[in-house]
Amino acid sequence: MKKLFLLLIASATIMSCNDDDPVQIVTTPTQDIVELAQANGFTSLAEALIKTELLDDLQGDGPFTVFAPTNEAFAALLSEVGQTSVADVPKAVLEQILLTHVSR
Repeated sequence: MKKLFLLLIASATIMSCNDDDPVQIVTTPTQDIVELAQANGFTSLAEALIKTELLDDLQGDGPFTVFAPTNEAFAALLSEVGQTSVADVPKAVLEQILLTHVSR
């Protein structure tokens, strides 16, 4: 099955079901979002995050959910706007595209 998107969560919280004994477990990822994107084949996303310098923001206090555009989605965008690589897209345009894919 083709990957349609990659769902990344910066941290997760688990709460106990027992109100008398609340337990909170917070997990911290071992990879940043660029490393996760690269490891899962989302190289265009990783390139765009680096170019826009949004990585620092996404490494801040989360959690963040990123609905990651696939390489194919980036290729379609590039074709539509007449560019050949993510590096050719203006930083401000990439930033707006990426911000529509992030939720707090």
